[in-house]
Amino acid sequence: MLETFNDLQGILIGAAIIYAARELRRVSNSIIRLDYRVGDLERMFQSARLREPQRWGSIDDRNEEGGGPSESGG
Repeated sequence: MLETFNDLQGILIGAAIIYAARELRRVSNSIIRLDYRVGDLERMFQSARLREPQRWGSIDDRNEEGGGPSESGG
């Protein structure tokens, strides 16, 4: 009985590992497709010569560059 339980437990663990590997592959493929789409958008914006949105760095970078939306007057 205990041997059967151990065999069943091993089968369940193996099935869980296979399922997790398939899900990880699916997520990885989705990330790769998203990366390609973002690259396509970047090329489209560059070819249209549209202005890129301003990206804020850290709070220290904002203060060194003369402030941003959070700059105080005094």
